[in-house]
Amino acid sequence: MEFTKTGSSLVVLVVGAGVIRWAFDLRDREHQRIEDEQAFLRAVLADLKTAYDAVDTSRTLIVANFEGYREGQIPALIQASITLRNVRRALKDRGTKIQPALKQELTHCSDFVENIIHEYRRYFDENRYQGIERDRFWDGRWGMQRQGGDGTAKSDPILAFLDEAIYKLEFCDHIDSASRFFRERYMETMQ
Repeated sequence: MEFTKTGSSLVVLVVGAGVIRWAFDLRDREHQRIEDEQAFLRAVLADLKTAYDAVDTSRTLIVANFEGYREGQIPALIQASITLRNVRRALKDRGTKIQPALKQELTHCSDFVENIIHEYRRYFDENRYQGIERDRFWDGRWGMQRQGGDGTAKSDPILAFLDEAIYKLEFCDHIDSASRFFRERYMETMQ
């Protein structure tokens, strides 16, 4: 009889200890999930800042010296483009459900930078031996156009890059919106 009491007490104790251990493990897994999410969000925010800084620095140097692409600005823009693509890929690989508006913001930023890179390459190839003169391309208005090979007017991404208002509208506002989203998500995980 005494053995049965001790055995049932031991069973209750073991089951109780198992339940407590399970609860602690559950809590630890939740804390780890939150810490992983915070680390991921910090990395995304750092990547967005790195891309923004590279594009903004390149733009500033190119505005100061239009032939700045020869000073190493194209590699900085390429790195910014790669960083923006890596952010999109990381979000997809992680299985993070990206809101369509956020995906559009990131895609817009990446496309803007890639268009500038392609245009600079084109200009460099066309003017390899002549150099590029800023006045040839810059007219300081929103209606910045250049003639295409077929005689049609095309919007010029480089001129948009050089114009402060267009640059803000086409790149800064989009990357700021994406950053704001990730900062808000990060703050939610802090609570």
